[in-house]
Amino acid sequence: MVMLFDSLMRNYPIQTFLFWRTKEHIKARNFMKQIEWDCELSKYYNEPASQKDREKVFVLDGQQRLQTLYGMFYGSIDGPDGTTPYESFLDLTDGAKPDEDGMLYGLEFKPSHPGCRIIV
Repeated sequence: MVMLFDSLMRNYPIQTFLFWRTKEHIKARNFMKQIEWDCELSKYYNEPASQKDREKVFVLDGQQRLQTLYGMFYGSIDGPDGTTPYESFLDLTDGAKPDEDGMLYGLEFKPSHPGCRIIV
């Protein structure tokens, strides 16, 4: 997640995305609002959206990148205990000098704080 964000901030290419628009009956699932590291994806299936003749768009290539961005900017991730939601925080003054891992932009994940949320 940190590497993807650093690449975006540096304006590096992150490859293309491939989408498929269809009205076939295929199981569709929603993005996770809170990214779980070891989850059962079937609980995210959206039966009404999966029905035949209902238009849906599937991500054939780029699902993990999109889920990562969605979780960073709109949702949260599971914290170390697996239950506490952690949100992403960015120091906008970063970018001058790489850290020990070569990252210029320090994205950190910390426990969520009510009232400190920016809605995008």
